[in-house]
Amino acid sequence: MPKKDQKTESKEYVLKMAKENDVRFIRLWFTDILGMLKSFAISIDELEGALDEGMGFDGSSIEVLPALTKAIWWRNLTLILSRFCRGDR
Repeated sequence: MPKKDQKTESKEYVLKMAKENDVRFIRLWFTDILGMLKSFAISIDELEGALDEGMGFDGSSIEVLPALTKAIWWRNLTLILSRFCRGDR
């Protein structure tokens, strides 16, 4: 039987510990681009997929991203309007 790699052993250990300890939710912590601590939770049913493929999330849940998007949108609108008002088409 081939030897399991460390990643497979670690994954199996995490899944085993979660099951033995009746874990229902896992909170994933990370820092945003400004270094602010953020988190979101996944269910135990999502854990194996998270370990295999990672987890994505909706970026609008991070406070800085909607503000940044709005600032970019406003800047572009301002440039368009200023060109239109000057006659630069």
